[in-house]
Amino acid sequence: MWKIIALCITITGLAADNVTNVKASYENYKVFRIHPRTYMQLEVLQDLKNSNEMFHRLQIRNVQELINNTISQNQSQNFNFNSYHALEKIYDNLDELAKKYPGQVQVIVGGTTYEGREIKGVKVSISNQTRPGIFIEGGIHAREWISPATVMYILHQLLFSNDTDVRYIADNHNWFIFPIFNPDGYVYSFTKDRLWTKNRKPSSSFCIGSNLNRNWDFQWNKLSGLSTNYVANVVRTPIVYLYKLHDKSEYGFLLPPKQIIPTGKKTLDFFIAMCNETLFLLQQLLKIFLYRDIMWKLTVLSTIVIIITAQKATYDNYKVFRITPTTQKHITLLRELTKFRDRFIFWEAPVWVNMTLNLMIVPNYLPQFYEVITEIGAPYYINIENVQTLIDQTMPRYKSTFDFKSYHSLEIIYNNMDDLAKRYPNKVKIIVGGKTYEKRQIKGVQVSFKANNPGIFLEGGIHAREWISPATVMYILHQLLTSNNSDIRNLADSHEWYIFPLFNPDGYVYTHKMDRLWRKNRKPQNLFCVGTDLNRNWNYKWNTTGVSKNPCFNSYPGTKPFSEIETKSLSKYIQSISNKFYAYISFHSFKQLLMFPYGYTKAHLDNYDELYAIGLKAIAVLKKKYGTEYRIGNIAETIYLASGTTTDYIKGTYNKHIVYIYELRDRGDYGFLLPPDQIIPTGVETLDSLVTIFKEISMYQKYVRNDL
Repeated sequence: MWKIIALCITITGLAADNVTNVKASYENYKVFRIHPRTYMQLEVLQDLKNSNEMFHRLQIRNVQELINNTISQNQSQNFNFNSYHALEKIYDNLDELAKKYPGQVQVIVGGTTYEGREIKGVKVSISNQTRPGIFIEGGIHAREWISPATVMYILHQLLFSNDTDVRYIADNHNWFIFPIFNPDGYVYSFTKDRLWTKNRKPSSSFCIGSNLNRNWDFQWNKLSGLSTNYVANVVRTPIVYLYKLHDKSEYGFLLPPKQIIPTGKKTLDFFIAMCNETLFLLQQLLKIFLYRDIMWKLTVLSTIVIIITAQKATYDNYKVFRITPTTQKHITLLRELTKFRDRFIFWEAPVWVNMTLNLMIVPNYLPQFYEVITEIGAPYYINIENVQTLIDQTMPRYKSTFDFKSYHSLEIIYNNMDDLAKRYPNKVKIIVGGKTYEKRQIKGVQVSFKANNPGIFLEGGIHAREWISPATVMYILHQLLTSNNSDIRNLADSHEWYIFPLFNPDGYVYTHKMDRLWRKNRKPQNLFCVGTDLNRNWNYKWNTTGVSKNPCFNSYPGTKPFSEIETKSLSKYIQSISNKFYAYISFHSFKQLLMFPYGYTKAHLDNYDELYAIGLKAIAVLKKKYGTEYRIGNIAETIYLASGTTTDYIKGTYNKHIVYIYELRDRGDYGFLLPPDQIIPTGVETLDSLVTIFKEISMYQKYVRNDL
């Protein structure tokens, strides 16, 4: 009988090298570089056939020799960037960083592997304020050692670098960093097969591993399955990059360790370019997801700031120091600190010698501040021990009725104006001067006691955090309607009033709900920066001085004059009534200054002398009740150079002769966080000074006539 005996030997999930426990060797393996010049040649190459017509050259003479050169001979050494490191050493370094910087570095575990290992990473938060997030992924392909090495280099630079640009991106983001997405494969590439790429889960009796970068649930098993395509299309992250690192195949996967640092530096430059001032150029990528199927990669996931910033800002243990620069050298050195705005937050710019300023310090940087201020040598002391405590004390408790014992939300202020219009229907009319990015009305009131009166325009709240400004404007409004004081009645009854407590409603709401110290409006400028300084966005000498080109900074003037819907719509309203008012008064805080245009130049232009003389009398009267001392001068010489302001625009465009700017209480004891028990005293003394201003203006009736 003929028999065929079939012997089937099942190898249960073990490849030959596993059975024999022999480490893969590539001794005398050679690598050739081949350039197919036609599609047919490419097909031939794909079929593993030879073609003498293709250009080729010997690239690596002995692969194993190159492998040996890239593996460190001393695995007991400390973590560095002179060699590649095993998984254990990388994980140990992550743990060490978390212990060394417990307030900034937190170990996180993103998942587990087939062989039971953790997929370990770190979350890095330099500041405890709300920040947009960046996710960095490396090492999903085991043999690509330069990938986790580069990720670790970036991590270390984010923590240790003193470079201004690196510090800026480090401090302005939360970082989620995973050096190795494929720990099992990475370990195997160290212990068994340097060129292993997949994970280590058996896929059949003879085959082990899946390509983890083809296993994601987007277009799986078709053209994609990449982690980046999954994140872009399923998670809907708008900015996704894959980074192909050194080199152009001279060494391939076996890049010498001496190239770790150069590779890291070049990659870090990418982050700086993406996150710094030129970041707004990347906004176009919101509509174009960038896919590049490449060999070695980092994945950068950058989420839009307005999505990420759902957490309310806290200033717990932030301290405010009062510093008095007594020399020009002090000013110069303090200005250097303004570059590190997320460690050292100036409430007033360092401009004038002997002018005391307030500097808020992020808690983690207190030791560094003490070192720096000692080197600077300027006198200082702690002014506010805990900023959040002061914020909590000044935050309004919910009230349904309006008063001057507390600060109020936008809704309550607007409701009060509506109530006044109902109570005084023949005197008070609701007016809408414009609208905001978030679709709110910029609401005001027109107060008329008799027809054909000359007009006065009052503006408040263009800077969101300056709560005393709208509170003072509302106090003046109420006094104009209700006071029995003869001087106030005469002022009220002899003028038409256009009163806007809040030029920046969106920002004001944000200070109540999310960040008490917010200044700008709320229109996103790019992926990471929100807001324009509305008091730098007006079309008069726009962007000429006293502004920042960085859209994340508080003095950012916008992309062009009237780029913001608030200023654009308000300018149209002001134009429509420009022949009805002759005086414009703007209210800010803090510093106790009475100023007038211009901000773009220190030159004494137009009617400087008259405004100065009137202002001197006004601040003398202001001082009488409470002893509050003000200084007088034009904006540029009194506080700082500033262009594109409302008041420069009003004076320069419409030639209005009576234009003043109040920087209200105080001089820095509380700064932007003035206690509500100072609302009434501030309102009283400010109104007294206004009465004086308009009494004195009666001597200059030509301005009233000519400006209408």
